[in-house]
Amino acid sequence: MKKLAIVLSSGGARSFFHLGFLKVLQDEGVNIDLIVGCSGGALIGSLFANNVSIEDIKKEFYKISSRVSWFKPRIGKGFFSQEPIINIFKMLKSDVSFKDLKIPLIIVASNISKGFAESFSKGRIIPAVCASTAIPGLYSPVKIKNSYYFDGGLFNYTPSDIARKNIGRNNVVVSVDLSYKSAKNNIEHMNVVDVLRICALTVYKKCTFKIKDYSNLLITPFNGSDYNFKDIKTTVGFYSKKSLEKYYKMGEKAARKNLNKIMKLLKE
Repeated sequence: MKKLAIVLSSGGARSFFHLGFLKVLQDEGVNIDLIVGCSGGALIGSLFANNVSIEDIKKEFYKISSRVSWFKPRIGKGFFSQEPIINIFKMLKSDVSFKDLKIPLIIVASNISKGFAESFSKGRIIPAVCASTAIPGLYSPVKIKNSYYFDGGLFNYTPSDIARKNIGRNNVVVSVDLSYKSAKNNIEHMNVVDVLRICALTVYKKCTFKIKDYSNLLITPFNGSDYNFKDIKTTVGFYSKKSLEKYYKMGEKAARKNLNKIMKLLKE
């Protein structure tokens, strides 16, 4: 049986798709040898790699208090604080080091001091997750040692190349890419979230070839979907319990649909 690496892309609230996807693999007894996560994928991948119950993850994120705290304003270089992420990890007993994880994990963040995507696989989990999820403009850059980091999606939205490098060319890489097309709005009517996402998508398009070239199986559930964060209501709605559950169910469905393909790849 070949080894399996799962790549979990950026995705914000859509990253709950990853959780549903992983749940089915777990239930079917599929052994995962490596998880490579970026941004929302890093957050979900870290908790899963630490063997946190998926029901406990859902329960914590579905709390109204948890979701409201994500939008707690702060004064500084970003609109919001990452303290809620830190608190969730502590609540779920995941303030641990990479070496403590049940599944090997690599987290990708954008080193803006040096201008490249950097992989983390040693040290404490929380700083790496915060670095990988620090969306420019919304959060302050995260300092680790002598460098500053922003969201991993800036330089490598779906890091299949990193998974391939670490799992080997003769093993299997399954990439879950949650990218989507940008809203077709007049730029004059876009808010800061729209503009930031368009910038990220522009960078993403330049590295799309990496995802296909380094993946044995590429899953793109939101390909062609159009997301428009035109006001605070739609933006907050994106993170509602209803939306999170919808993405989770989509992940379960996609995993079941692709399960036979994955098993076949592992046995080839």
